[in-house]
Amino acid sequence: MKYYCVKNIEEQFGLEVAEIVEGCSEPDKSLPWEKRKEHTIEALKTASEGVWLVSCADKLKNVRSMAMDYEQHKDILWQRFNRGKEEQVWYYKSLVESLAFRSDYNPKLYDEFVRDVKKFLENIA
Repeated sequence: MKYYCVKNIEEQFGLEVAEIVEGCSEPDKSLPWEKRKEHTIEALKTASEGVWLVSCADKLKNVRSMAMDYEQHKDILWQRFNRGKEEQVWYYKSLVESLAFRSDYNPKLYDEFVRDVKKFLENIA
């Protein structure tokens, strides 16, 4: 995230919010999709509670949106992404493993995420 964005967020919402936003953001959008996702997967293993909570909630929302879209559009869904079905499956399975490292922050949220990912993956199989 660019310095001026973090500074602006910090000025408006405080340091804690700015750090959460920065922690939830990919550091270098110019990197290939796989590298950016690998960074996210690794970073979540040691994330602060705020970053973990926002990231887990965001990923839960994303998988729910994908599930609804899949119900309506089936495999056309994968055309919306930079990478296809196999890569998305890899990413969400990896997120389940990575978020488990800090699941004690909010076990209920983590369990919802795991349940919805599992249900989605079973549905697209």
